[in-house]
Amino acid sequence: MHRRLSGDDWTLDQHLLAIVADRLAVANWQRSKDGQKGTRRPKPISPLAKPGGLRYGKTERDPDEVKAVLQRYRTGQMAGG
Repeated sequence: MHRRLSGDDWTLDQHLLAIVADRLAVANWQRSKDGQKGTRRPKPISPLAKPGGLRYGKTERDPDEVKAVLQRYRTGQMAGG
């Protein structure tokens, strides 16, 4: 019903295939030189994709430092979160 009201004429199969194609394109881009620089990100083909992706906050920390903090959090070594 919602798809009819919003004018979405894609089938569920088409949406799922587009999402898979979008994720694959991003995964390949991440491994490329452009992905390492964060430039020329592929445009999604799925109408459900939000432009620019979803981000929560920003950090200037080193990626290894972030991984270490997340690992301590996962293993319960951080007091109070």
